Amino acid sequence: MSDLALSRAGILRSAWRSPILLLVLTTLIWAGHSVVARLAVGEIGPMTLTCLRWALALAPILLAARASLRRDWPTLRRRWRYLAVMGGLGYTTFNALFYFAAHFTSALNLSIIQGAMPALVLIGARMFLGVRFTGLQALGALITMAGVVAIAAQGNLARLAALEFNLGDVMMVVAVVLYAGYTIALRERPAVSGLSLLAGMAVAACLTSLPLMVWEVARRGSSRRTSPDF
Repeated sequence: MSDLALSRAGILRSAWRSPILLLVLTTLIWAGHSVVARLAVGEIGPMTLTCLRWALALAPILLAARASLRRDWPTLRRRWRYLAVMGGLGYTTFNALFYFAAHFTSALNLSIIQGAMPALVLIGARMFLGVRFTGLQALGALITMAGVVAIAAQGNLARLAALEFNLGDVMMVVAVVLYAGYTIALRERPAVSGLSLLAGMAVAACLTSLPLMVWEVARRGSSRRTSPDF
């Protein structure tokens, strides 16, 4: 291997081991996801987008995980119910709600409400797993949740009393709660590699989103047939 190739490999290894860089990249990807969700409104249905997302991602995921899947398959087969629930709720339902919410709220709100995930994970871990966290973490969780409530109420406290939230914001809050639950439930994950786990849940997401996509396409076709021509 040449010096240039070794240097590139060293840079990639260093980048992969940098949690700050990975967190920044993750944030940028999630931000881009919110923008894409808004751009897709009126172009492609939420369930179709969810299904195609996982169908397209499945091939490279399975390719990357092929070696670990051969080793972990017996364990994954025994825990198929866990994989089905995690993939169906954490991947399919979360993304479906996310794309539905994009029809009613802005990309900015989508991104900001997602910021409640870490706070909800902390709260859930304390409630269901007995995990302790510091006062500073508790303060951060409180501020985050207050921000989410302010966005859902659009800055008007009267909306809280009347429950007149923006539908998209409410759907996004539900999606975030589900994803926080998914994150906490990873504590019970089977003893397999991360790639095998991702592959198993991606298969579950693809399978659970497929009938919903078929329903969505059939519903749209039926609506077109029954609508009068002007």
